[in-house]
Amino acid sequence: MAYSPAPPPPSPAYWPAAVRPEPPAPAHRRTIVIVVVILLVVAVFAATVVAFVLMKVRADGGPDPYAGAYPVVTAAPSPTSTVTWAPSERSAGPLRPFPGKGTKVTGVVVDKSAGLSFARLGAPWKPIKGVGSHSGGMEYVVEKPKFQWLTGAYSGLLYDKLAPAATGPNALRAAAELTAQQSVKNLDGRLTPIAGQHFKVGGHQAWLSGYRANYTNPYSGITERTMIVVAVDTGRKLPGVLEISVAKPVYKLLPDITTLIKSLKVVR
Repeated sequence: MAYSPAPPPPSPAYWPAAVRPEPPAPAHRRTIVIVVVILLVVAVFAATVVAFVLMKVRADGGPDPYAGAYPVVTAAPSPTSTVTWAPSERSAGPLRPFPGKGTKVTGVVVDKSAGLSFARLGAPWKPIKGVGSHSGGMEYVVEKPKFQWLTGAYSGLLYDKLAPAATGPNALRAAAELTAQQSVKNLDGRLTPIAGQHFKVGGHQAWLSGYRANYTNPYSGITERTMIVVAVDTGRKLPGVLEISVAKPVYKLLPDITTLIKSLKVVR
């Protein structure tokens, strides 16, 4: 019988899918896969170690090893201290009249913003439209050779920051005393009470507080002043306040304080 060679196997392209052999993967591809798997394992292990260390440090109360790496967040500023007031055991009593002749009255200062009016005095007093938080008044100042603030009579509403402490049955007394304290606060002033009395201004409730003010850090070189503060219930949300100040070098003008208090009225 003649020999016949076996037919060649069919081309791989025609092998059934179930038995078709996969082509061998190149060596470099297998190496890349192994490296990626190793890197992933190392990364997971490192993350686990860091988390464990952080939890242990926080639990022990130790310092945060990552302090300074977090976003900086600035806390909101704490609110300013609240103004408080409490009455002293007893007031200093009525204001005694100052002896002598006062300055001539030349008119009326009308401050509708404060709801008050009072006598306008002649020289050396000069009227002003207002200064700082005050809405009306007059003063006596010397410009040369050295500036000196000698007298002042200023009207306005009670400072907003003092209002929360000036409530209740002693609201007007609190308003007057707190205003006086505020005026010497930045000058290292010390107040010695000389008067403290309830009275009425044209049927409106009012309180007068009087002081000798002494300064260790004096403004314009004056170490002593007589200060009177009157708080008046004008029917508005905040009381109207009149502040009167006379420096020691011109104590001859102290009778003007009596004139101003007697002339005080409530205006609409």
